Amino acid sequence: MNAAKLALLSTICAAQAFAADILPTDFLSPVTTTFDGLNLGSDPGSAASSTNLPYTLNGNTFSSTVQTTFFYGNLGATGDCFANECFGSSSAQGVLTITLGTATTKAGFYLGVSSAQVVFYSPTSTLLDSETVTPPSLDASNIWIGWGDAATIGKITITGLDSTHIFSIDNLTTEAASVGGTGAPEPGTVILMCLGGVALFGRSLFKRR
Repeated sequence: MNAAKLALLSTICAAQAFAADILPTDFLSPVTTTFDGLNLGSDPGSAASSTNLPYTLNGNTFSSTVQTTFFYGNLGATGDCFANECFGSSSAQGVLTITLGTATTKAGFYLGVSSAQVVFYSPTSTLLDSETVTPPSLDASNIWIGWGDAATIGKITITGLDSTHIFSIDNLTTEAASVGGTGAPEPGTVILMCLGGVALFGRSLFKRR
């Protein structure tokens, strides 16, 4: 293996090791926004409550290109919010953009009610990850979606895919880039191949000497 191939291998390994789906347990020092007890809108705590966009909470700004308001409150159906109150689109197939206030290597949240396209971007709007996320049960459950990336995450967009249901988000969780590491899950096949390739390269150098 020559130096050029090693450089390519190193680049692939770095990308695989520092960019991955993450779970709530992968955060070392999480900052969680629960959306509870904000008393927003004309009827706080009810399924009918809403307030204007953009809205800033804990340094993160929530906005939309297609909506002027967002849902806030308890959706009523068990599981639509992860717990108590949550945020959500004010209409079916809504769009919600979360601009994070500080650079973070990890970000995630619980998606409820219906399916959505979730996209993570760098602070300079470079695409990091895009996933279609679907809760286990329509209008009665939620599911975690999270991404860790050494390039740092600056923005998340959520686009509803169901033509008759809104979507909800709860427990937005981030971690400052200064904490270090992405907390990625155990290495996959590609990472193991990378490690094997580096080991073989080192062995070949030793033999040449």
